[in-house]
Amino acid sequence: MKKVIAILVIGFLLFGCKSKLKPRELGAFEYKTAGVSMTNDRILVSSWGFGKTKKECEISALKKAVKDVVFKGILDGNPSCKQPPILTKVNAEKEYQSFFETFLSDDGKYINYAEINGEPRSQSHSKKVRKLDRVLNMELEFQILIDRNGLVKLLQQPNITNNQE
Repeated sequence: MKKVIAILVIGFLLFGCKSKLKPRELGAFEYKTAGVSMTNDRILVSSWGFGKTKKECEISALKKAVKDVVFKGILDGNPSCKQPPILTKVNAEKEYQSFFETFLSDDGKYINYAEINGEPRSQSHSKKVRKLDRVLNMELEFQILIDRNGLVKLLQQPNITNNQE
């Protein structure tokens, strides 16, 4: 009888002490790309990038800003900067997926249509807990100049938007 009670007590202690809290993930909150100002041929947007280094954050922010201008439009931020998406088809992102995979690749031509304007505006460090290790990830906000008119001209070429299936 003593062995049964001892096993029950040990079982309650082991299972009762388990933490119910799950670690916070870095991607729990999505930052939106917001308009800051307009010039004659460019739009200045605020975009967030994520990564382990500043360079990874820059690349992530550039790609996100271009993708948002093309597929989502700029709806947040300065009201004078509101822009509709360039591609308004319902499934445009899937329909032109092969083109945009190449366009937004690491050595893609997206870099010709977007550039970082100054240093990051803010920096936040967050520890992302994984099963086996802890990785220090960064979230950085950049102001990015986007050549929206250039993107419109690029996407109006018949060999890009009309023939991609």
